[in-house]
Amino acid sequence: RHFVYLGSSNSQMRDNGCYFYDDGKGGQAHKIREQLGKFDSCNIPKMMSRMGQCFTQAK
Repeated sequence: RHFVYLGSSNSQMRDNGCYFYDDGKGGQAHKIREQLGKFDSCNIPKMMSRMGQCFTQAK
């Protein structure tokens, strides 16, 4: 099995938690991240913060 980092919410980052995905076929985690939104033009801290909003459990 080959697990890759998928993402994490801001609170998970504080608590050292995150989501991993079994990317055995390769490239699937990247496709999932692409479906979350367009984050290419952001700097890294801003990109992580915006991606974290997709993984938050707040309603």
